[in-house]
Amino acid sequence: MDENDSAHILKILKSSPKGMTVTDISKKIGYNRNSTAKQLEVFLAEGKVEVRTIGTARVYSLARRVPLSAFLCFAKNMILILDEDWNIIQVNDQYLKIAGIPKQDLIGRDFFRAAPPIVSSHEGITAIRSAGAEQVVADIRHLDGGYERFYRMEVIPTTFEDGTNGTTIILEDITSEKKYLNNLEFLATTSAELANMDEKDNIYQYIADKIAYLVPNAHINVDSIDPETKISKTRAISSGDPQFLKDFEEYIAQLGNISDLSFDTKNMPYAVDELKKGSIIRIPDSFYIMTWGSLPEEWCNTVEKNLKMERYYSIGCSCRGGLYGSVGFRFRKGDDLTNKEIIEAFVKQAGIALQRRFLKLKLRHVQEKLKKCEENRQYL
Repeated sequence: MDENDSAHILKILKSSPKGMTVTDISKKIGYNRNSTAKQLEVFLAEGKVEVRTIGTARVYSLARRVPLSAFLCFAKNMILILDEDWNIIQVNDQYLKIAGIPKQDLIGRDFFRAAPPIVSSHEGITAIRSAGAEQVVADIRHLDGGYERFYRMEVIPTTFEDGTNGTTIILEDITSEKKYLNNLEFLATTSAELANMDEKDNIYQYIADKIAYLVPNAHINVDSIDPETKISKTRAISSGDPQFLKDFEEYIAQLGNISDLSFDTKNMPYAVDELKKGSIIRIPDSFYIMTWGSLPEEWCNTVEKNLKMERYYSIGCSCRGGLYGSVGFRFRKGDDLTNKEIIEAFVKQAGIALQRRFLKLKLRHVQEKLKKCEENRQYL
């Protein structure tokens, strides 16, 4: 049977959605029944037709299934298919794009020797080896160029049309979902810890360390700001980069104790107004400006050059219109800010805690003053 006759069979079936028997098809195309039946078996193996049994008759119709190749092409998740010997026999474009590997470097290769990215993590290999006859689901953590990503991996035992067995691996990107849940847990924990702090606890170092956890590639400083005197004092520094922190501390030591550094925010009133908004703002790339213009400009430029600092950001610890502190971010060249939303939410919590501490301290001073007045009156 030539290609024209084969195409004619498919055309006939297309116009007969309820299906046709072998006898009906052979009469339509004018071919003998045996040749027609053989061609239909070929189409069945290729997935082009489907067959169902009605009584003693076999009724053929065009396949409604989507071909595997088309499914892999349009699926948004990453997919790899392995045969029973753990050889990679199919992989979709979505995986190739994210993994950054040419298809020819994977197809036909042993999965464990090829060690394709993401799925070859410890969690991934454990899930694949433990699958057996049951589907296994595991969460995979993957570092991609310094950024943390999360995937939900499904390992599905698969039986192919020829009766052989294999494994289908599906990877779904759940980074947003995972980060959302992690952020909720982070904010719930920090809210409780800030509320339970007393005056002996170093709230400023706590704030600095928590933000350094969120932005490990930055150098962080946390300053207090007196809403009445407008004086800002550096209270804590932190960084996820120990060397960055060490180098910076060596320069700061040239000026004395870091806790003695104070800045008059009156030098830049416009900056105070911006900080009160409680949003992260980009500061002009100048360490001198970041120190409110209170430190020697030449010294600031030297520090900036030697530490290769490039990008600067800041956010105010504000509450109900009052500014009680600020957080500064300094980045080396090539790095930049991440986790902006969670940082802003945490700093709002910190602003509330700093206001509460300020008001509590102010109330105690008033009470002490009243007590002295009462004592003086009794003395008179």
